[in-house]
Amino acid sequence: MSVAVSSHSSQLRFENVGVVLGERRVLDDVSFQVSRGEVVGLLGPNGAGKSTVVRAANRGVELAEGKIVLEEDILASLSQRDLARRVASVAQEVQVPFSFTVGEMVLMGRAPYQGLLGFDSSSDVTGALHALSKMGIADLADRRMNELSGGERQLVLIARALNQSPDWLLLDEPTAFLDLQHRVDVLKVVREFTREGGGALVVSHDLALAARVCDRLLVLAEGRVVASGPPAEVLTSTVLERAFGLAVRVVEGPDGLPLVVPQL
Repeated sequence: MSVAVSSHSSQLRFENVGVVLGERRVLDDVSFQVSRGEVVGLLGPNGAGKSTVVRAANRGVELAEGKIVLEEDILASLSQRDLARRVASVAQEVQVPFSFTVGEMVLMGRAPYQGLLGFDSSSDVTGALHALSKMGIADLADRRMNELSGGERQLVLIARALNQSPDWLLLDEPTAFLDLQHRVDVLKVVREFTREGGGALVVSHDLALAARVCDRLLVLAEGRVVASGPPAEVLTSTVLERAFGLAVRVVEGPDGLPLVVPQL
């Protein structure tokens, strides 16, 4: 695990954030931070507000209260272009333009750096190929998006996010459509990203993998933070029963990290 840098100038911070959608309060007084060099896992039941956290950090929803600070800048003060150069996100639900090839899709990650005409430079192409290789899908470069499985499309979208060369990755259920091997591969890429100085927020329902990849875990329930800290402190039967409404048993795995077993 990497050691997180604690300086506010190297953090993405939520400060007392509230979000209201329609008549429903989706986030309520949410405060936490993600530092460069660390992976923070965001856990919680369906409808807890996890995806809204990601959307808020990408300016996809309006804040009712509080603020989000990116290093020393208020997120709301940044242009969309500047934000896209610093933050890359992969949403849970993405409308994929099927007519594009995989290579073209990944090249779209360079859009924040291109001029008005949007021509791809040789370095853009090199970066796209590198991102595809990192995700293990270089052989898909000429395939059409509508020819891919859901898992393959997910890998393409993560490659596009990496090709933005961001400082921060926001990934909403990045392993949802993937088999176990590809889940591990994706999370290894995320850890490599943080070792190189980036920060990552990963929404996940896979508690076992989150415990083994994330430096810290944050648990949401009904739009509020109910627990935050190292995996061993957060993945307890008390916290999980409160958040998920399900009786669980937490045992120590062979690697010393927690495993969660539902009591059926």
